[in-house]
Amino acid sequence: MKIRENKKGITLIALVVTIVVLLILAAISLNLVFGDNGIIKRVMDARERNEIEAEIEKIKTAWAATQIEKSINSDFNEYDTFEDELDNNFGENKTNLIDKGDSKYTVEVIETNRKYDVNGETGEVNKFGEIGNVDYPSSDDYKDIPDSDSNLFIFDKKTGSINGLNNADYYDKNVAYPSVIKIPEKIDGVEVKSVRLAPMVYKTIRNKWNNEIINQHYGTTGIVDVTDVIIPNTVTTIDYNAFKNFVNLKNVVLSNKLTTISERAFAGCTSLETIKIPNTVNYIGESAFYKTSSLKEITINSPEIELGKSCFSNSGIRVANITGNVVNGCIEGDLDIKNQSAFYKCENLEKIVVNKGHFGVAICNQLAEIDANIFAVRIRECTGLEKIKANEIIGNYFGEDIERCENLSYMEIGKEKYSKAKIDAEFGDKSNEDNSVLNVEYKSSTITADETESYYDTLERIKEINIPEGVTKIEPYAFSRLISSNCQINLPSTIKEIGDHAFEPEGYARNISVNLPEGLEKIGNRAFGSDWNEVIIPSTVTEIGDSAFGEVTTFKCRASSKPSGWNEKWNYSEGCEPYRQEIIWNYKD
Repeated sequence: MKIRENKKGITLIALVVTIVVLLILAAISLNLVFGDNGIIKRVMDARERNEIEAEIEKIKTAWAATQIEKSINSDFNEYDTFEDELDNNFGENKTNLIDKGDSKYTVEVIETNRKYDVNGETGEVNKFGEIGNVDYPSSDDYKDIPDSDSNLFIFDKKTGSINGLNNADYYDKNVAYPSVIKIPEKIDGVEVKSVRLAPMVYKTIRNKWNNEIINQHYGTTGIVDVTDVIIPNTVTTIDYNAFKNFVNLKNVVLSNKLTTISERAFAGCTSLETIKIPNTVNYIGESAFYKTSSLKEITINSPEIELGKSCFSNSGIRVANITGNVVNGCIEGDLDIKNQSAFYKCENLEKIVVNKGHFGVAICNQLAEIDANIFAVRIRECTGLEKIKANEIIGNYFGEDIERCENLSYMEIGKEKYSKAKIDAEFGDKSNEDNSVLNVEYKSSTITADETESYYDTLERIKEINIPEGVTKIEPYAFSRLISSNCQINLPSTIKEIGDHAFEPEGYARNISVNLPEGLEKIGNRAFGSDWNEVIIPSTVTEIGDSAFGEVTTFKCRASSKPSGWNEKWNYSEGCEPYRQEIIWNYKD
């Protein structure tokens, strides 16, 4: 009996083991077939790649036919011809064509809902949100070039810091420097730890707030000769303003031990196309890549990194790939303040891929997609944004923080999917609910800041300010705390003088509009600091202060030339020289 019982026990155990093994094998088989890297997934990926390649080929063929037509037809319209050729290749009304200017287009294939970017100058076609293969410069590319002469640099042996180039006169355009600067690892036997090549200029000024005499950094004009910079692996810090306004700098090789890219390090480097951020970098400072208009792509592989205010603002970045964790990425506070957004006014930005992100995105109207693992990105006024995909949301960065993104039509958060209707219901823009009109009561011909104090606690997000007839002067700061984006300011025909900071917002505001009436004579310092498309200045204005209007694309001046009473920096923005600004004199309606 005992022997039989043991045999039965062994048989049962063998059966259980067999079943377990079969289950394991079944699970492995299922994973091989249906898993993330399974046969079916690979087949589907391969099919999609083939479809994308076929669509790209059709677009390239259509563009080639367009160029042939251009060479033989004097009555040529590029957009119309390209659209017709796309119809020939895809079928009539099977594509949408978007003209982005300068022979650059976006082609949307309606049936597959895929988008492609076309660069007409190069003939390059890439899937929307991709830029093809990026050719990053490396130290190997410069191995045959000797280190630059150590006498070229201003070097501090105590700190191991390069603090500029010798004989770099801020105003002297005749000083010539080599186009390629290869910084040595050591100067006079001391390792180079920190780098700044741009010259620094200071001037003595009087602080307008407390009347103290101070030495203020006056500016940095980049050295125009330099096109390539190679930084050795001893360097850990790119100092503030390091290469600011090096307008012809195209290639930079960074140290593989670099930890810090400081404030404004590459600001204004308008020729910089690519830069590889080492995974040792843990901090990118405020405005570090501001107005790097040729920069196409940024990849950040650091495990953790802090992004400073406006670090990529006004850059040409199309794709941002962030594989690590962005910590303290400037999302605290009101995103109406432009400095709170790491990506601000990046007009070419199409896609952000991020593992875990704490940062702001504002007024990036080409941005169509955000793909995140853990999502904590605050979004403001990205009118082209269509899709958000994330595995998880953390913090309080949803709802009111997705504002004025009216084309957002699909969200996938973990296993939950949001339709357009559900997005509008749960995360719709509530920004207009508390808008109001301020009709200022006439008390005297002068309006003071004390007089408008009573409005602060009762009105928010004012969309219109009406100032009554009879008012001739508005004193400094009178309405500064009441101005927000999309505000209309209606001035009376009797107005003569607008004081310093009278309508300058405390934070950042855009789309402010005002009609300056004929008869206005004086506009104070930073009176309207904001973001404008255009400003029409009456012929009667004889005085304008420093940075009176903030960022303006076009000034239309009824005067035939600049009156002597206008400050030399009247058209600057926060003391900075204007960028791509047009001034029309003797303007007539």
